[in-house]
Amino acid sequence: MNIKFFNPDLSSKLEIALDWELKLAGIYAEIAKEIPDPVLQSLIYSLSGDAYGHFRTLAIFQSLTESPLEQNTSSTKGQPYPTSRPLTKKLSFPVKTTNTKS
Repeated sequence: MNIKFFNPDLSSKLEIALDWELKLAGIYAEIAKEIPDPVLQSLIYSLSGDAYGHFRTLAIFQSLTESPLEQNTSSTKGQPYPTSRPLTKKLSFPVKTTNTKS
């Protein structure tokens, strides 16, 4: 059951929010890769996961509130990572562990 909750202005703002959440997830992941401290690195990766979770939640909400015709023409439909630049490599979120035993 699709219900139209958004007027065109709010729909365009939702598209912007989707794009920014996804970009933030990537930016946080890039920052985390450069941090040598494993605890701080994990915290920054957590921010990346949070932003991606926001993206997923907004995308689900958007898909539930669009008509079937709009779902087929959405800029995020069929594109798991809608960005202004092509994705050149798969992002991963490795977490370094530290040995606390001496």
